Amino acid sequence: MKDEIMKTDVHERLLMDSDWKFLQGDIPFPKGHSGWTKAGNFAFGAVDAKFDDSSWRTVNLPHDFVVENSIAQTLEAPAMSGNGGIAGMVPGQSLYAMHGFLPPGVGWYRKSFYVPASDLGRRLVLAFDGVARNATFWLNQHQLGQHLSGFTGIHYDITDIINYGGINTIVVRADATEYEGWFYEGGGIYRHVWLLKHSMLHVAADGVFFTSELPAGLHQAAVTVRTTVRNDSITDATCKVCTAILDVSGTQVAIESEGRAPAARQLAALIDLAKQEKVRRVFTEPPYDPKPSQTIARQINAEVATIDPLAEEWDANLRAIAAQVRAALSPQ
Repeated sequence: MKDEIMKTDVHERLLMDSDWKFLQGDIPFPKGHSGWTKAGNFAFGAVDAKFDDSSWRTVNLPHDFVVENSIAQTLEAPAMSGNGGIAGMVPGQSLYAMHGFLPPGVGWYRKSFYVPASDLGRRLVLAFDGVARNATFWLNQHQLGQHLSGFTGIHYDITDIINYGGINTIVVRADATEYEGWFYEGGGIYRHVWLLKHSMLHVAADGVFFTSELPAGLHQAAVTVRTTVRNDSITDATCKVCTAILDVSGTQVAIESEGRAPAARQLAALIDLAKQEKVRRVFTEPPYDPKPSQTIARQINAEVATIDPLAEEWDANLRAIAAQVRAALSPQ
């Protein structure tokens, strides 16, 4: 399994799913250690960059270590008194009955990767699409943070702690001993991991948001797109954001662009309003003329292409989004 790169002039997206080292079970902190120390001094146990993980198993992501466990048949629920105990459980029932009868636990992951010196001057972000469940993240003996939910992603700006022109080590502890739901949830890094490389001027993380409304009897749609551009440089900059909407055939039916000059170390929000007549046939013309309730549902799922600022070659982005638009608007 190979990591893959999707690159434009200002943005690089590296898939980090291959060749992780994994150990099921916990590694306690040194006796008397609280688990906290100064930045860069997390040099104990598996968090130490020099830790020998050669005996750990090599896995590729997505990975679920709970499903690898044996079925639990004898563990009983705690005794209940009054309103105590575990909701939904009865005495004698397996504690894991609502989770596939598979015991959870703790898993550790480590991965080393190289970052070239030429990346110095860019913004680097480490993004996890999902880790089940209570996860703690370290990079180069710095603790990045802790994320409690396995159902939402998390990203960290790692620009200031990267070893440029050298090896970097990610360490993740995934604690799945407690649950979020009454159903099988698994444990581990069960979604993709990405290394994002931006220019100093870029679309902010989760920086594209759009809404739509049908103000004229469901015959016309008005779409408002809000794009947040981030300027992390120490100087002011200028950019142009282009937003396009395509119909079911892949034909461009609306395009708006707006220029803005984000000040140094600032965010700038750009709002594009696509006129109603420009997007009318995306949702209402045959052969896609669904019932009103279906129209509303599908317009929410339609994709809007947002182009990275200053990028000259963005036709490919429009073509790529066309397939997603067709899927969103096709009859169910």
